[in-house]
Amino acid sequence: AEEQEAPAAEENGKEITYGLTVEPDEAFDTAKAAAKQLHECLDRLQAGKMAAEGDAAAEGFAETARAMQLQLLTLRRAHRAMAKATDAGRVAESAARRVADLEHANLETTIYESTCCRAAARRCRNLPTPQLNKLRPLLEGVAQEEDEQEEEEDEEEPGASNGTASKGLAACLEAERAKRTSLFAELEALERQKAQDLEAFSEVTKATDDLFERLRAVEKALEPVCDALPYRPRPPEAPRTVGVAQLPQPLQILYAKFDVLAAFGPSSSVAVRAEGSGNEGKPPPAKRAKVEGGAAAEERLQGSVCVEIARGKEPKVLLRFACPHRSLVTASLEGEGADGVLDGLWPGDESQNASLVALLPSGVEATSGRPYGWGQILAGLRG
Repeated sequence: AEEQEAPAAEENGKEITYGLTVEPDEAFDTAKAAAKQLHECLDRLQAGKMAAEGDAAAEGFAETARAMQLQLLTLRRAHRAMAKATDAGRVAESAARRVADLEHANLETTIYESTCCRAAARRCRNLPTPQLNKLRPLLEGVAQEEDEQEEEEDEEEPGASNGTASKGLAACLEAERAKRTSLFAELEALERQKAQDLEAFSEVTKATDDLFERLRAVEKALEPVCDALPYRPRPPEAPRTVGVAQLPQPLQILYAKFDVLAAFGPSSSVAVRAEGSGNEGKPPPAKRAKVEGGAAAEERLQGSVCVEIARGKEPKVLLRFACPHRSLVTASLEGEGADGVLDGLWPGDESQNASLVALLPSGVEATSGRPYGWGQILAGLRG
């Protein structure tokens, strides 16, 4: 009974490990232990055969059979673990071979490049280099005349050439270092100046924005005052606005501005009139454009605004505005001494810009003037 209880305890211990996986590193030892247990099970089976038949013998035979099954399963798992370990070793060996081949290829490439560089350096040392000999004195900071003197001295004293060349190279390097130092100091000064300019610019921008907001507030606060101010009546002696409604919109704006200047100005030195509209007694251009189509749009571009300017007993000058294109206004000055006055009126004027001149019909500039920038601003075509 004690002999039967001991194998049962061993089998109970084996049942505890049943179902656990076998590590690849421990596969051989596990297989060895499983084979030993199988031998023990076979010995127990043989001993059970020789013993007397009975219930106890049958029960011991069943336990031994179960133990054999467990050991066979353990042996199978150990075999799988050993196969996996073999595959992992093969994969690691292949990866190591690839790395070794790559390193060997890099080594061969480096050796080949080193050999080529040494051969090229050998050819450079052996072959004559007249152009390099002419350039070397300049690289070393030595003038041509000094180089000739050094060659003459070298013929007399061959051992003194290396010292002179090294001194020339040292002088060149020292001059370059001093130049780099001065440039670096200049760069630092410019960087500081840039930072100061950016700070000043930000302060000016902030002050401008603040001033703009205050002006907006002042304008909004003055709106009731402006609404309460009475309108000045038009003087009775001011000329009547005849035919202005038939002019193009830019010319109407120009006429309104100069008419206010002529009617309410301090003196009667400015007079304005509309000429050549040819549409008196007809509906406004907007209505005619809807009724007649595109023909009315061409008629709308006809006409001009003439501004007469007189100063004391001097001869009058006539400033004429025309609208040859719906997006441009031209200006011309007629009178004695009027040549070139409008050209220098506004610095940086773009009246000769090719894109603006291309909008004008052919021959318009010779008759109606040029598209000055200040004229476009007065006509409301540009802000």
